[in-house]
Amino acid sequence: MRKKNLFYSLVLIALVLPSIVFAQTSKQNLSGQILLQVESRGEAWYVDPKDYKRTYLQDGAAAYRLLREKGVGIKNSDLSKIPVGIETRSKDTDSDNDGLADKLEEALGTDINNNDTDKDGYSDGAEVLSNYSPLGKGKIQIDKNLANQFKGKILLQIESRGEAWYVYPVDGKRYYLKDGDAAYQIMRFLSLGITNENLAKIEAVKDPFTFEENGKTFREVGSQFDSVLDLWFIKDKMAYLAVKDKKMVLVYDGREDWNVLATNASAFTGIILDINGKPAVFAIANEYGEGPFVYYEGKHFGTEYILIRDVADVNGKLAFTAIKKDETADGGGRYVIYYDGKEYGTEYFDALFPFELDGKLTFLATKNFPKDTVVQLQEDGMLTEPPLTNEIGADATYIYDQNNTVVHKITGALRDHSKYFDSIPIQFYSYNLDNPYKLVYKGQEVNHGYKALQDAAEINGKLAYIGVNEFSSDIVYDDLEYGKAYASLIDKKKPLIDSTAGFSFANSAIPFIRLNSKDGKLIYHVSNSKQGHFIVMEQ
Repeated sequence: MRKKNLFYSLVLIALVLPSIVFAQTSKQNLSGQILLQVESRGEAWYVDPKDYKRTYLQDGAAAYRLLREKGVGIKNSDLSKIPVGIETRSKDTDSDNDGLADKLEEALGTDINNNDTDKDGYSDGAEVLSNYSPLGKGKIQIDKNLANQFKGKILLQIESRGEAWYVYPVDGKRYYLKDGDAAYQIMRFLSLGITNENLAKIEAVKDPFTFEENGKTFREVGSQFDSVLDLWFIKDKMAYLAVKDKKMVLVYDGREDWNVLATNASAFTGIILDINGKPAVFAIANEYGEGPFVYYEGKHFGTEYILIRDVADVNGKLAFTAIKKDETADGGGRYVIYYDGKEYGTEYFDALFPFELDGKLTFLATKNFPKDTVVQLQEDGMLTEPPLTNEIGADATYIYDQNNTVVHKITGALRDHSKYFDSIPIQFYSYNLDNPYKLVYKGQEVNHGYKALQDAAEINGKLAYIGVNEFSSDIVYDDLEYGKAYASLIDKKKPLIDSTAGFSFANSAIPFIRLNSKDGKLIYHVSNSKQGHFIVMEQ
């Protein structure tokens, strides 16, 4: 009974913790904390110990950038007096299994491939936890007063390469902020939940990426990069590819991965796919000969092939069609199926379109040209030809069972965004110079008043479209105009459209190129040579 009462007491404390914490010393008590809005979507805020104001941390990349801006310099001799914190809940790589992530070992100067760098019989992780030096003999002299002085602050090593550390106010230990991914871990594991009511009592620093328009709040996504290539959602978390200083980065749920490309991102073409709830980058070759490949879970797949296509998720595993070099085949290559690290279909003339059917890898193979055969991988690793037929239709290839019922549809449309967004695209037409762009919505022609249209969609049962005139462009949603903040991006000396050429777009300076929505929130893409390509999302 006593244990049961204790359990309910702990639950009650957890439920009211944000209010109890705020009731203690108000803003001063939250100094240096990372706060998460538990009643919203988990928005993160950092309370600056200098002025007790909160700064919004959009994601790991933004957190890393903003926290470094607020950092204070410290000498290595002083930094060593503050104990090192180890976050065991993160999934960072630990090559030598000593309890220290590789990125932390890089900062400490220990060997990532040797769990006992100083060879004293104790692992590096055990020595750090016990405040002993993993690089030599003796115990590290900890200065608790110094640690307390820097609680909640960001420290930058002025005698090294500017490495950043966050001193957690709760335990007075320093946690390494190598990059945006590390900042994301800090936001996730070392944060404190807070209600919207209590958060509102802390003054907020104006977010330079957020603005108000027509009573709605919008935020720029990816404007810190030179260009954002596209936007996807994997498990309802935002994913996009971006370019910065000619380098490619995959950003997923605020975490940055700069290992997609080894060299210049010029002429790179890639899309993001959902493989087992994780982002996979499907890329064709760039001008430096990198590719084709699929970048998935930190690894490159398919680099040995001439071409890759039909990337798919089969039983939560990566699958795709590949052209394997074969001098005996027409064109010097043969289509095979790559699935879970192995090749299948090599005994056929060609193998294409991997998909999942009844929990098994299934694909089309050419046995007797030109007819295709449906092939399936069984649990024993053998390939069989089940009693299924296929027929090429106008929009897809259909797979039929013995009852002539469609059991699968192969579209091959990797770029289909429909399953990632809830907006409904609307077709518009250009007929002639007198009525260049005709927009029909719910059976009625819309008198939009623009000379051209860039995109149109239905969002929350309301019409949205991008209208273009010679020297202006607007986003119209529910009869209200949006995007006025980007009017300055338009070059008034060059018309956006050319009325003498059938109202064609005259240059690439049109600021808005696409409309979407997610969870009923308006999303639009801004593209301009002055400011690059980024995304604006309603909050």
